[in-house]
Amino acid sequence: MMTIFGTMTLSIHLAACISWLVRVITNQPHEVEAFLEQLSSNPDAPIDLGSAKGKAEVYVISAYFCTTVFSTVGFGDIVPTNTVERVMAILLMLAGVLIFGNLLSDLADIGHAANAAEVAKLKKVQSALDLMQHQDVPKHLQLAVIDWIRFHH
Repeated sequence: MMTIFGTMTLSIHLAACISWLVRVITNQPHEVEAFLEQLSSNPDAPIDLGSAKGKAEVYVISAYFCTTVFSTVGFGDIVPTNTVERVMAILLMLAGVLIFGNLLSDLADIGHAANAAEVAKLKKVQSALDLMQHQDVPKHLQLAVIDWIRFHH
């Protein structure tokens, strides 16, 4: 579980860094500034890329974008508007992905167990059928025995 969480975190980190790099490379500086002004939690004080707080806020915005895409949650009409809300949304999405993945894994295990039980029952039926055919047991008795095995197995 920790390996999965670590892999997800590393993937989101790399994707967030690449996502921000692509935004900076493919846009003019004034477009990047307009983007940051739009996402700033305080419209009177835009995000300052020269400060550590500004860099952290931009990183969280990029990580939020990547987590939303990776988790397939989508962007919807209710979105976080500041860094703390974005971090909380990231944690909720990651927890949701882990919980949902764990539930799917449990369902797969149940399916495999049911399939294994069915295969074991079919092997028992085939073994009994082979024995009865080898001993020339009448068909009506073979069918009765097979029905009994299927019912009681």
